[in-house]
Amino acid sequence: MPDKRILSLIMFAMAAAGCGPERQPLANPLQVGRILYVSNGANRTEFRTIQSAVDAADSKIEGWTQILVLPGIYDENVVIGPDKARIILTGHNRAGTVLMRGKLSKEDGPPHGEIPLTVRGRDILVRNIRLWNAARPEGTQHETALKLAGDRIIVQNVEIKGDREALVAEGPGRFFITLSTIEGRHDLARAACGGVITLTTLRALDAPKEGGYMLRACRSAAPATQPAGAAAPVGQVAATPPNLPCPLIVRSCVFTGDADASRLTAADLTDAAVLYLVSNTFESRIGVGKPAASLAADATLLPFENSAGKDKLQWPATPPGRIAKPQQKTLAEMLNWDAEAIMRAFD
Repeated sequence: MPDKRILSLIMFAMAAAGCGPERQPLANPLQVGRILYVSNGANRTEFRTIQSAVDAADSKIEGWTQILVLPGIYDENVVIGPDKARIILTGHNRAGTVLMRGKLSKEDGPPHGEIPLTVRGRDILVRNIRLWNAARPEGTQHETALKLAGDRIIVQNVEIKGDREALVAEGPGRFFITLSTIEGRHDLARAACGGVITLTTLRALDAPKEGGYMLRACRSAAPATQPAGAAAPVGQVAATPPNLPCPLIVRSCVFTGDADASRLTAADLTDAAVLYLVSNTFESRIGVGKPAASLAADATLLPFENSAGKDKLQWPATPPGRIAKPQQKTLAEMLNWDAEAIMRAFD
């Protein structure tokens, strides 16, 4: 009987060449309709760059297109455009052997790294990849590693690393980040749209003396297809949160870093932001000895069951801002989108 490894190689070669048995019609829309293989190494695949595979993905076909990236370092500035939908961009395993680094640029100032991945499409799943825009080489500036500017974007098991604003979520749609890490010096993540960050580590290393924040919520903007509820009056301490369908929810995460991380504020709320902080753990004395969050006058903070070990977290008094306990709603209800069901479908 042929060795199983040989059979696996034969099947992989057939798939990469477009051979193999004819695919049956999809009965479930949450299924992969096409697989595109990418390798910039010794493996012979149809696509040598991630961007070329993204460009080849046809959003009109039935089901989802999976772009399977083989191990390697990919120095690209990949953009999944607004005309793209139902794409799974994934490393070939959970070990993080695929590294995407933004190209170095000298335009508009000193040398700096550009964004490795920008997502502007709809129904996009990114997983099992490392995204770096961090110091390389010495003296260059590096900031955002992942920009989300579409709707219904899922990020799973991804390492997001940049010096400042490693993650930027501009919206106008929703996002769901889980089982990932967000790392930088300060101002690690900025969100100007509704979404969820859960089971994720936010790690600050070598924070500047002037401080900064770990997470910034700019506003809670619902997609145009959803009715936005009315917020409570400015300065009101609400018994229940305002009726906004897409707040920013940070749940069961770890805020940590080196000793310098204590200089940072855990959360900074500007504009009319609505931020839930639920069941998170704050380490490295983040949020201890000073208010754990800063609030604009029309922002709403909803902290519930967070922990800082033996230390007590200090939340800002109201007004400014409003502090309330979270609603007893599921994430699917709050986002009007069941991201967790999509992840289960492709596991």
